Amino acid sequence: MWAVLAMVGLMVHAAASDQPPLLTPEAHDDASCDLRIEAGDIFYGLDPTDAYSHFKRATVLETRFKDIDGAEELYRAALAIDPEHVASHDNLALLLYNFKHMPGKAEELYRRAIALDPTRANTYNNLGALLKQERDDINAAERMFKKAIDMDPKHAHAHNNYGLILHNSRGHHVEAEKMFRRAIELDDKYASAMYNLGLLRKQHHNDVDEAERLYNRCISLEPTHASAHNNLAVLLMTVRDDLDAAEYHYRRAVEVEPTSARFYDNLGLLLQNGRRDYEAAEAMFLKASAIDPKFEQVQLNLQLTRQAMAFERAGGKIGGGSTYHP
Repeated sequence: MWAVLAMVGLMVHAAASDQPPLLTPEAHDDASCDLRIEAGDIFYGLDPTDAYSHFKRATVLETRFKDIDGAEELYRAALAIDPEHVASHDNLALLLYNFKHMPGKAEELYRRAIALDPTRANTYNNLGALLKQERDDINAAERMFKKAIDMDPKHAHAHNNYGLILHNSRGHHVEAEKMFRRAIELDDKYASAMYNLGLLRKQHHNDVDEAERLYNRCISLEPTHASAHNNLAVLLMTVRDDLDAAEYHYRRAVEVEPTSARFYDNLGLLLQNGRRDYEAAEAMFLKASAIDPKFEQVQLNLQLTRQAMAFERAGGKIGGGSTYHP
């Protein structure tokens, strides 16, 4: 995961594997009510005894109008009408986790959905993602992802997520690669699985050609994938010695994710070692330090940059090019 710049012995940070994704809610069109919904009349035309119609309207509010509070109200209304409406349990759990950060309540709803219908692959996948992200409960998450695959062998997200467990927690890289490749086979537009496979191929096989191809494909599908931009930049800088392309992707990474100290540190390293632009590098290291004051490596980088600035101002000259190593 770490690539070292031989010139000054500093580290360039490759971003970690993507975390397990939660799926989007089950959505249904309800276009005939758009105008009344826009006016705030979310219950317009609904049968007060029909849970499914409330569920359908809730998905429209959540996915089309981004009215999270209105969607929550309607999901809860659907469950008040029919406490065994499985899809409402699922979607309400996803909403509460994604937008209200209520993992305990979301877990309760997922488990209730599974108790009502133990064949729903999406529910197992989403519960597994929650258990991994909130509790770091590897064993429980693994069981959920495997169960999702059992229920639906063509579930691309569950294959990717199980691959992450195998790669990050079990050290089973060969099996993880199979899961990532299967996820991509099932969904050839699955950007995160491509990113994860690219990272694995670079880390464990030094297959820079496939990693570069996969990072580029990931970015073409998801232009705001900050980690793919960062890792592609690391590869371009340390392997291809293409500073222009590397700088472009580092800048895209910090533009998309401006709270990442490591991304700013990487950009600073390029400006320091590749461009000899010490003032610009200093600015990047200061941003990284402000984001993460405990990031020791950036303090060393900042010190070295300031020493280089002082040396040049005193009439010295730092010569020679940099040799980069993965």
